[in-house]
Amino acid sequence: MKWRPWREVIQPKNGKLTNKGLSASESGKGTARVSVVVTAYNNAMSLGECLTSLSAQSFESKDIVIVLDTSSTDDTAGVVDSFSKYNDCRVVKCAGVGRSKARNQGWRSTDSEIVMFADGDDTFERHYLAKAVESLDSNLNAGGVSVGGTALPASNPVLRRYYRSFGGTDARFDERVQADPGWAWVYRRECLADVGGFDESLAQAEDKDLCARVKELGYKISYVGGVNWYHRKPETFSGLIRKECAGGRRRVVFEAKRKDVLSVLLNLAPVAFVVLVLAVIPMAGLLPASLVLVAGVILYMLVAVLGHRTRSGSVSDTVVSSPIAVAAKLAYSLGAVYGLLILSMARAGMSSRDLGRA
Repeated sequence: MKWRPWREVIQPKNGKLTNKGLSASESGKGTARVSVVVTAYNNAMSLGECLTSLSAQSFESKDIVIVLDTSSTDDTAGVVDSFSKYNDCRVVKCAGVGRSKARNQGWRSTDSEIVMFADGDDTFERHYLAKAVESLDSNLNAGGVSVGGTALPASNPVLRRYYRSFGGTDARFDERVQADPGWAWVYRRECLADVGGFDESLAQAEDKDLCARVKELGYKISYVGGVNWYHRKPETFSGLIRKECAGGRRRVVFEAKRKDVLSVLLNLAPVAFVVLVLAVIPMAGLLPASLVLVAGVILYMLVAVLGHRTRSGSVSDTVVSSPIAVAAKLAYSLGAVYGLLILSMARAGMSSRDLGRA
């Protein structure tokens, strides 16, 4: 699939207006069966493609609700304005509230039976929404549906192989787990109302938290393969490291909420290992400590390679990208250390930083 710059895809070639977008206050709540809630924050480079792919969905009884964060530092607002001139949509504005709260504001502004959530850097195949609705209609016990996804190919060849080594969700799912995924982006409205929507204290794994709470109330989550949503990944090594560090920092809040001590310890382990190696240098010497460090890195790389069977990426992809995986894991671990420190300080009343808006 070829992706085009947003200015080429959100404006009709004949230059004529279709249905002009209105703000939520001007248009009121929609009557479509599905409301597609799109969060838009610093997504100027990708939002046009996202909105165009949603507007082109084969399922017609839908309305698009764009939750625009006005604190964006790029031209996200300009993209929203351009799209709304030529397309039927509604805009809900907020400022610096975080992704979870923005989504809640979006779905609560509608009355639709079904709600689909999308981020401004996602792109969707044409039948994504139709397949999701079809699944909900055929599974009356399902409160939500997870549809397959994969990463958009990166322009950097090494990073492309790294992302490809993880595979798409279809490749990672098998018959034993396919009926019970741990996340979903399309829900029945009643489920969202029953659980209160997204936990606004979370900025990472909020989808998994919502899905878990929905299932705790007895709803099922179905899975649809063979159709994808595509998610953009960082195009540079430095961007990947920053993203991983931020992910580790935010994930701590989710793991603390779920009391998942093992995951917290595993996330802290890479940094703890490096600190331990540095600590023994004065006693054992630089060479032995360096050998231990190299051995640990090689062991992690071997584990990554052996784990390729659960992914669609080839062994070659995994071998080539394993050094990046090591660096990404260490960055994630550093973020987790920082996040745990901030969370501990917040609970002790020593910090007011809200990691849910980070």
